[in-house]
Amino acid sequence: MKIVSKLLFANLLILSAATKADGQIPTGEIGNLYFHAGHSGLLIKHDHLADPDNCGRVDWFILPNTHPHAEKIYSLLLSAQIANKKVSLFVSGCHEGIPAIKHITLAKS
Repeated sequence: MKIVSKLLFANLLILSAATKADGQIPTGEIGNLYFHAGHSGLLIKHDHLADPDNCGRVDWFILPNTHPHAEKIYSLLLSAQIANKKVSLFVSGCHEGIPAIKHITLAKS
């Protein structure tokens, strides 16, 4: 029974790591934060821009206004930018042709 539990746990770790790897953006600094009239969300420059879902753009990330925590994430991004703190992001899917932010983590140092 213990062996089965350990194997199941190991498989879950491998699967979660594989799922997370696609849209995980490494820790880096926030560059520009930009509200543009042509987009329904906050455009974000980051040290490590990427387009894991082939949205077609690698110059910005977007935090859609429809994200359930958009205001809190915006506050965290502003704080990180002002304090020169680094953040890691997880992007998934596209919003208006731009990789969309789903999750954010503020690094301690």
